[in-house]
Amino acid sequence: MAGKWGLRFAMKGDSIQVPSVGLRFFASDALALDLDAGLSLSHAASTTSISLGFGAAGQYYFGTASWPVRPFGVGRLNFGWLPYSYLNQVVIGESLQVGINGGAGLEYWPVRFLSVSGSMAAGVSIASVSANAGQFGSTSQTVITFGTVNPQLAVTLYTP
Repeated sequence: MAGKWGLRFAMKGDSIQVPSVGLRFFASDALALDLDAGLSLSHAASTTSISLGFGAAGQYYFGTASWPVRPFGVGRLNFGWLPYSYLNQVVIGESLQVGINGGAGLEYWPVRFLSVSGSMAAGVSIASVSANAGQFGSTSQTVITFGTVNPQLAVTLYTP
């Protein structure tokens, strides 16, 4: 696997998302490096949000490259930008977020050039949130979230 490149399509988190698209590079048979970018749309209780995210990850694989199913440990660094949120069709604010997650997963190679993986990670995220407070102007605050669950399902196509 060392030296192989892959094109990734992943679904992350608990919102309706356009699958993120990314690149994977196997630095060795046991270490893969990922770069991803994606969009998400979430809607709950009359609030709609659209966000843009970027992420980088490192996956360490256990076992040998000949195994069709390999467990791995993963570390992720995520950046997110929520340009605006709507509450009853009124723009209510924006957010900038940085998160770090660690977890584990399994990856299955049905053939040499295709893999399907699933992982679960937990971590911490820090967001700077600006909100429109109507007639009172605007407000800004920092939100820290611990134990954020970050599930991911991905399909990767590899170079021959």
